[in-house]
Amino acid sequence: MKKIFLVFSLIMFVFCTQNENQKTERKNSKEEPKIENTFKNHLYIIGPHLDDFGNLEMGCDCCLSEAYFVNEDEFIFGCYCLEGDDYGLGKYKVTQKGIELYFYDEMLSLEYDLSDEYDSVNPQKTSINYKITQIKKHKTIWTKYKNSRFYKTSDNEFAEDSDSLKIRFLDRIKNDEQKLNFIRRNNIKI
Repeated sequence: MKKIFLVFSLIMFVFCTQNENQKTERKNSKEEPKIENTFKNHLYIIGPHLDDFGNLEMGCDCCLSEAYFVNEDEFIFGCYCLEGDDYGLGKYKVTQKGIELYFYDEMLSLEYDLSDEYDSVNPQKTSINYKITQIKKHKTIWTKYKNSRFYKTSDNEFAEDSDSLKIRFLDRIKNDEQKLNFIRRNNIKI
């Protein structure tokens, strides 16, 4: 009788241990839910605030920025002002709540000559000074804003998908050798 009890106890112990190990393996094998990257190959415009109608308001100098998400993890960021533009690059990561942008430590600055000869009809005749500047690496976080089409940035701005402007953005880069070189030297392909 003792032998039967011992054999039965041993079988129960093995069965219970094996069952517990299987539960632990299943629990550990659960991965983070796959997050779809809806940013890849999209252009977002960024502005300081929303107007009374819920649209981005960009009627001031230095109020417009654009972020183009080149591929699964790289972006190009353009910020525009009357006297010049700045371009930054970086990596991004899509999260459950939105997106995290990690800027590299360089920026390409374009300074326009706004002397008396400035021709707003033919701006391509305006001289441009290009300069690469070292900046501090930094991170910006975008989170979905009130279940709307906007993202609120950690810089207190708003971003909206605007693919209708993507071709213009890419042309502005592709038609300027200095911008292309800046992007290429960071191994980003557009």
